[in-house]
Amino acid sequence: MQRNYLSGSIKKALLVMECVGKSTKPLKASEVSNLTKLERATSFRILTYLSSLGYLFKDTNTNLYSLGH
Repeated sequence: MQRNYLSGSIKKALLVMECVGKSTKPLKASEVSNLTKLERATSFRILTYLSSLGYLFKDTNTNLYSLGH
């Protein structure tokens, strides 16, 4: 029996990080959602979580996300 260790949540989080990381400019949450084709609520939740861990930076004045600090 082969086990499936793939995680949908991790895949989505990495998709969001790649999207933000590849962008030449900081992105709005709605732009990340459109580019990744994830639901707005899902992309926002992932962006918020990754920001809280320090993987992404959110400019609180503009609400734009970029990679790290």
